[in-house]
Amino acid sequence: MRNTMTFTMYMRKQTEQIIKDQNLDRARAFEVPKLKYSAILHEIESAFVADGGGIHWANMGRYKPDILCVYRRITDQPLWYHTLPEIIPTPHEPVYVLLEDRKGYQPKYWLYEMCLPELITILDESSGLGDFYIVSKKYQWLISENHEEIASFLGNGLIL
Repeated sequence: MRNTMTFTMYMRKQTEQIIKDQNLDRARAFEVPKLKYSAILHEIESAFVADGGGIHWANMGRYKPDILCVYRRITDQPLWYHTLPEIIPTPHEPVYVLLEDRKGYQPKYWLYEMCLPELITILDESSGLGDFYIVSKKYQWLISENHEEIASFLGNGLIL
């Protein structure tokens, strides 16, 4: 029996188009190689998600309880991510970025490595952006925005 449920590639296509249209440096904004995808996603979930769960539901209050977490409603601050360089302790270092696509209620993530100026440009230019996650490459902290207009800030070193 053939699986008829396929994931959309909307966020990936849009991200790639923004990188091209905005002439962003590919050395500073690129999709992580497929061979590394599973290991990085596993590390992110192991570091931050409670009870061995997936990242999708974690941003609805299922992060590990022993990790410092601050939640902010961003309804009146849709461009809050412009403050990332002031929040992230090492703003010149690249980060992992998970951009979520969905078909029904099943998430699919596009994993990128980006520097903050390129990330901010992509977030500014994206339409239909759902949940997204920004993660330290050393898995020290995680920042997310979910579809409920709540930003989560987890881990050590963030300047809040």
